[in-house]
Amino acid sequence: QTCTDPVTNAEIRDSEVYFPYSDDPCYQCQCTRGKTNCKNLECTDITVCPDGSQPFTVEGECCLKCPGTCGEICQTRS
Repeated sequence: QTCTDPVTNAEIRDSEVYFPYSDDPCYQCQCTRGKTNCKNLECTDITVCPDGSQPFTVEGECCLKCPGTCGEICQTRS
């Protein structure tokens, strides 16, 4: 089964996870059995990294990350 993205009207495959707004990496949708389910991603509240450095944002990712960590990009590629 497929879904139709309500934002772009694109056809989405079953089980596909996607981000309908290119400027909002925190809003994630998934096509499940013909239904589109969307949610805002929840991030861990990081104020200081374990090594004492400051967390930073990576373009295209929702949550702050610490130096030396992989983040969301690696999770989606594995």
